[in-house]
Amino acid sequence: MMAVTGGETAILKGIRRLKALAAIQLWSIVLALIVSVPLYGWFGMAGVVPVLVLCALGSMVLTLVFSFRQYPFKLGGYSLALLREGMPMVKLGFTFVMAGIMGSGAEVVVRYFLGNSGDLDAVGLYNAGYALTITYAGMVFSAMETDYFPRLSSVNHDRIKVRRLANRQIEVSLLLISPMLVALMLALPLLLPLLYSGRFTPIVTMAQAAVCSMYFKAVATPVQYVALAKGDSWSFFAIESIYSVVLVVLVVAGYRHWGLFGTGVALALAHLVDLLVTLVYARWRYRYALSRSAIRILCIVYPLGAATYAVTRLSTAWTYWTLGLALVAVSAALSFYVLGYKKTSFLRRHKK
Repeated sequence: MMAVTGGETAILKGIRRLKALAAIQLWSIVLALIVSVPLYGWFGMAGVVPVLVLCALGSMVLTLVFSFRQYPFKLGGYSLALLREGMPMVKLGFTFVMAGIMGSGAEVVVRYFLGNSGDLDAVGLYNAGYALTITYAGMVFSAMETDYFPRLSSVNHDRIKVRRLANRQIEVSLLLISPMLVALMLALPLLLPLLYSGRFTPIVTMAQAAVCSMYFKAVATPVQYVALAKGDSWSFFAIESIYSVVLVVLVVAGYRHWGLFGTGVALALAHLVDLLVTLVYARWRYRYALSRSAIRILCIVYPLGAATYAVTRLSTAWTYWTLGLALVAVSAALSFYVLGYKKTSFLRRHKK
C-alpha cells in the first residue's frame, strides 16, 4: 500500500499539485488520529499492527482519489520499447534505493555498537534523541522537496538556472528552519518529558547538540538534489556513502569519549563533513557555488544557532530562558522580514 501511495504521490509531485498533496497529508493525519486512538485504547500493544495497516490503507485511498482525478486509472500494455524508455528512471531509482540502504545500514551499525558497548537503554535513548532532531526536523525538508525537486528537474540542463534555484532553496530553507531549530534547542528540556517521559532526560544534551546538524543539512540537501535532477545518481550515491561511513566512525568515537552526548556531537560533525564534501564536489562537477545572498543569510543564521547552543549550556534558569527567548524572537523576526519583504512581495502587497 505504501508502494502504491508513493507512486501516485510522485505523479502529483511531478505535475505540481501542491494543494492536493497538502490535502492528502492533512486528511491522512486526521484519519490516523481517528483510527489509532480508539484502537490503542481498546487493544493496547496489540493494536499496533492494525493501526499500521489501516493508516496505510487510508493514506493510499486518499492519494488514489486525488491522483485519479488527474490521471484516471488505465491498464497499459507492456513492450520492450517502453522498458528501454524507462531505463534511465530505473537506474536513478536503483541508485537512490542503494543510497537509502547505505543510510539504513549505517544506523543499524550504530545501534549494534551502542547495544554492545552500552546496553539496550542506550539504544533506546539514542533512537529517541535521533527521532526528536533528525527525523522531526527532516519533515521540513520533505515538505520543501515536494515543490523544489520537480522545479529543479525542469531546468536541469541550464547551469545558471540550476544554480539560481538551488541557492534560492538554500535561502528559504535556512530562513524557515532557523526559528524552529532555535526554539527546539531551547524547548527540549520541556518537550522530552511531554513526548516521552522523565526517564529520557539524559538525552537532552545529546539532542541539543544534534539539532545543530540541521543547519548544515539545510544547505547540503538542496545542492545534493542537483545530482538527482541531472540524473547523476551515482554521484548522489557516492556522497551518501561517504556520509554513512563518516557517521559510523564519528558516533563510535563520540560515544567512547563522551557517551550519549558524544553521539549528538558526532551527528553534527557528520553533517558538517557532508556539507563540505557536497559543496566541494558540486563545485568540481557542476561548477556550482553559493550565491552572495545565500552566504549572507548563512553568516547570520549560523551565529544565531551557535549562540542558542551556547545558551543551552547555561545552568541558571532565568538567564537560560531570557536569552533563549530573545534569540527566538530575533531569529523569527529576521526570517519574517527577509521572507516577507526582501524575498517576496507578500507583506508589501498586504500592507498596501
